[in-house]
Amino acid sequence: MTPSGSIRRQVRAVLEGPGPDLALDRARERLAELPTPAVVRALLAGLSAPTSLARWRAVGLLGPLVAEMASADPEAGREVLRRLMWTLNEESGAMGWGAAEVFGEILHHSPLLAREFANILVSYVSPCANQLDHPALLAGALWGLGRLAQAQPELARSCGAPEAVRELLGHPDARVAGAAAWAWGWLGGEGAATALEERRDDGRALEFPLEDGVGEVRVGSLAQQARDRLTQAGPGKNK
Repeated sequence: MTPSGSIRRQVRAVLEGPGPDLALDRARERLAELPTPAVVRALLAGLSAPTSLARWRAVGLLGPLVAEMASADPEAGREVLRRLMWTLNEESGAMGWGAAEVFGEILHHSPLLAREFANILVSYVSPCANQLDHPALLAGALWGLGRLAQAQPELARSCGAPEAVRELLGHPDARVAGAAAWAWGWLGGEGAATALEERRDDGRALEFPLEDGVGEVRVGSLAQQARDRLTQAGPGKNK
């Protein structure tokens, strides 16, 4: 049995490793031989890593790993989601950094858990439900909702999600506005393309996960990319 301290060190090395080790598929290979529950715990701790790249890598690794765990033991997957929900609860006393992103990433990879927990994720962006107050947490929930919409758009659109996202497009915090634009490009909905077009000149910058890592991007660029996705998807998503 691998000692828990050794597992934490190996996970930390994967999260903070340079060069080719930054590829998620390479990282999964390095962690595949370790006991899954211990890796999940170490990755959850990695959400508090000192660099944004390490934190986003933890998000990307947790999604498929927890989904795979849930396919064999659904209750184990539910327990991870409940733990994330608790950290986002004000009563927990924790800030829940990265929790909403992981929540969405897990639902992206697990149809079973998505059916059970999608309404909770939507509630985190809805002003009529449990909308998160802190801009960083709210932006994370929007990104997570976008990830869910990539895999199961109809489920993500439930409970008034497109309307809630639209209201956040003009949010004063660039992180929220940018994540809202990105998510709406996957959700679609009434007036989406027009509203996104109106935000294309928003020059506020934010840090955002990109294909090759994490970088700075403008809100307007995310809005334009989202509008382009809707246009390519056709009238079904761009009413």
